[in-house]
Amino acid sequence: MLSRLPSESISKRPDFEYHLLGALTPHPVVFCSNKYSDFSADRITAGYTGQWPESILTSLGEALDKEVVPVPYKNSGETVLGFQAGNVDYVALASSRLTKLP
Repeated sequence: MLSRLPSESISKRPDFEYHLLGALTPHPVVFCSNKYSDFSADRITAGYTGQWPESILTSLGEALDKEVVPVPYKNSGETVLGFQAGNVDYVALASSRLTKLP
């Protein structure tokens, strides 16, 4: 089951806007996007910390009935850098790592 948080941008930088998207998973995961305010993209490219099980993202794809392309990164810092660079449309972060976002 997916839930949606308010879609207003919460970015600390005026030149980089993103939206928080909630997903009910067994893990405290928050999805953020700077392109979409929901999971409406036909194909979801999502960066995540490679230490996590890829099943977090594949289960999202199953729940949405959409293709999800997982892009693993070494750590949350690199995940955020890939997100800022536009390499992924969404980023999955532990809620405790949200402070790393700009």
